[in-house]
Amino acid sequence: MPPPQQPTEARTQPVFVGRHYELVELRAGLEDAVAGRGRSFLVVGEAGIGKTRLVEELAREAAERGHLVLWGRCWEGEGAPPYWPWIQVIRAYLRIPRSEGLPRIAGGAGAPYLAQLVPELGGLDSPAPSAPPQSEHARFYPFDAVATFLGSRPDRTPLVLVFDDLQWADTPSLLLLQFLVHELRDTAMLVVATYREMEARQSPHVADILGALARDGRHLPLRGFGDEEVALFIEGKTGRSASAALVRAVHHETEGNPFFVDEIVHLLVSEGTLEPRDTSIPPRLPVPEGVREAIRRRLAPLPAPCRDALTLASVVGREFGLGALQRACGLGADALLEVLRPALGREILVRDPRAAGRYRFAHALIRETIYEELGAAERARLHGRIGDVLEALHEMDPTPHLATLAHHFLEAVPAGGAEKAITYSTRAARYAEASLAYEDAAVLFERALDVLAEGRPADARQRCELLLARGGAQWKAGDGPAARETFRQAADLARRIGDAPLLARSALGFAGEGSRLLWVRSGVVDQPRIELLEEALHRLGDGDPGLRAQLLARLAINLYWDPQPERVLALSEGALALARQLGDPGQLAAALRARLIALWRPETAEERLAIADEIVTLGQRTGNRELSLLGHRFRIVGFLEFGDVVAADREIEAWAQIAGELRQPLYLTDLAMWRATRAIMDGRFADGEEQAKRAVELGQREHDAQPIMRYEIQTFVLHYHQGRLEQHLGRSQPRADAPAPMLVRCFRAFWWSEMDRKAEAQLDLSALAREGFPLPHDGAWVVSMGLLSAVAAELNDRASAAKLYDLLVPYAGRVGIAAAGLACSGSVSYHLGLLASTLGRVADAIRHYED
Repeated sequence: MPPPQQPTEARTQPVFVGRHYELVELRAGLEDAVAGRGRSFLVVGEAGIGKTRLVEELAREAAERGHLVLWGRCWEGEGAPPYWPWIQVIRAYLRIPRSEGLPRIAGGAGAPYLAQLVPELGGLDSPAPSAPPQSEHARFYPFDAVATFLGSRPDRTPLVLVFDDLQWADTPSLLLLQFLVHELRDTAMLVVATYREMEARQSPHVADILGALARDGRHLPLRGFGDEEVALFIEGKTGRSASAALVRAVHHETEGNPFFVDEIVHLLVSEGTLEPRDTSIPPRLPVPEGVREAIRRRLAPLPAPCRDALTLASVVGREFGLGALQRACGLGADALLEVLRPALGREILVRDPRAAGRYRFAHALIRETIYEELGAAERARLHGRIGDVLEALHEMDPTPHLATLAHHFLEAVPAGGAEKAITYSTRAARYAEASLAYEDAAVLFERALDVLAEGRPADARQRCELLLARGGAQWKAGDGPAARETFRQAADLARRIGDAPLLARSALGFAGEGSRLLWVRSGVVDQPRIELLEEALHRLGDGDPGLRAQLLARLAINLYWDPQPERVLALSEGALALARQLGDPGQLAAALRARLIALWRPETAEERLAIADEIVTLGQRTGNRELSLLGHRFRIVGFLEFGDVVAADREIEAWAQIAGELRQPLYLTDLAMWRATRAIMDGRFADGEEQAKRAVELGQREHDAQPIMRYEIQTFVLHYHQGRLEQHLGRSQPRADAPAPMLVRCFRAFWWSEMDRKAEAQLDLSALAREGFPLPHDGAWVVSMGLLSAVAAELNDRASAAKLYDLLVPYAGRVGIAAAGLACSGSVSYHLGLLASTLGRVADAIRHYED
């Protein structure tokens, strides 16, 4: 069908004036990108200030030079599917004709992740995803796939990515943008994003991400035009010079906001008042209440059917398809186009050049003004009508439209239809979670809970299920405190209705959701977690072996720092026995992990190595490479503990191969950490320092890696061996009166000793000796005993040396390995030699030193 003809009345044309400084900055960024030095810019300012217009000018220049320009526009308000701006970018890229084929997609392994976003890529021949979709690092893989896809264009054409209106972006889209911006350094990409500062500040999480983006790139704030630019703008729009009085009046009324200026000029032209008879008198502008009133005045001459259609379109959103609007208006295609013709003529609507049959409001403020005119009841009714239309339109394949359907039916709740609101928001939440958009999922589950509370407060089981789902999404989004509170609410509800399986699931979530929990914080016994797990176990009984195995395993991990090691071992043994009976690989993996952690004690090293072997085998059998890595991690530490550096090096290289394929920053950080440890152990100090620095650089991307803490420990050990410990001494001194975990107390005594503050060192050592050196037999025991042995020898404390020797001698031949391979504190035999020398037992000392 041919597009509607433009009306014959005079039309103002889009112009570009001013913004010289900002355009120079953006052009410089484009030149850097062309040279392979990727850049990013954030263009920020109030609504109508000209952010999009500025970027359009840059995009026009880039396109004229043959560069590829792709846009991702964020959807105003709710209702867009997860990663919507990225979906637009990738789809636009796929539509471009090319002879050299598609770009490389993460070495082939990234295609399944991209296909989750854009189904058009689903037919590409590629291997299955390399990590479980719900693992704690799952989002890295699709993010990496998108970055690789966009950064490896076969023709090497410079790429300009534009993201408009980031204040409306979903959190996963912002996180993906943050990931890409961090990877720009050696790419031919320029990323430019716009956002409204005031709206962005309303969400602390969005503001934090935008702050991080600004630190990685360049921040370009836009302000209003001055008088000269207003004059140029009016002349460019109308072809006529404006009087100085008119320019001053327009500038005063609009503060130079380009969109506001444009609206006033539209009205002045349409009402014939652009050139008053007496140019010395400031004209009376037709905008007594600001820009929204100007927009209303611009809409007023439109025929009633056109205004009605625009009202329905504003409920759909800033962008809309003719198919949906036709059904909502009850008009045929020709009739609807005729109805919309005046709005197109007055530039209230514009065609979307990217897709046939799609239109958008020329500016978000136009859509906002029309939408806000609706009363609450009318707004809810129209959302319900649009929801019904979209439901019928997408009946065959509603999945990509679930977020939009949820949005409309949720807004329609005041007019009835709570059932659809709950159904679609729940389905949209599960789809968002499957797409790794955990933040979106958590919000949608919460909206469903709100509707359920208003409509059917008695449906406690459904509410509990939704709470569990929301808690799971919050955990995966990294919001631990909120997740914990949600799971606590679920537990209260499950307890009230007497549902033991629901209580068990609530307790598991409360104690650490899914695979995120590898360990618990050092020295911490979280009593509320333990109490809830114990209650859930008691209420569950033998009713559900799978849940019981999970509860036993989770309780064992949470009790690790409790002074009842026998109970921890018994719980983990029970979990493992149940998991073996069930035969489920996932259950077995969780139980093996809990068992290995429970056994993280010096006397069980052989058993730990056997379990590590089983974990590696299970990971290989199930194709779960992250599980295999867990086994390799424990093998590395186990072999280092036994001093078998050949086997440890073999395991480190096995880790390197898998980590290189997965490219997860945390895994690469661990690899550099172990290589630093091994280099320092071998006396290759320069290599050790280089690897420790590399671990810091890689670890900056992954907060779980604690890169600075790791670097401090490794360089402390390095400088100790080099005799340069004075570089660390005096940076910060431990408080002698501060309560501290046992390892910290041991290190504090060692610190005083190395600083030659023997009185403080003796005070700490004597206090520990009086207590009988009550160090828990945990993963830090051997390292702690080594530190104390060095102190006793330095102080020539024969009484302490005798006690320490008896405690340490069963582990002769072992090596002290700290924090999962972070550092080596030396051979136990060496420390036994120190102690024997202190005691005057020369033959024993020689034997230990020879060992």
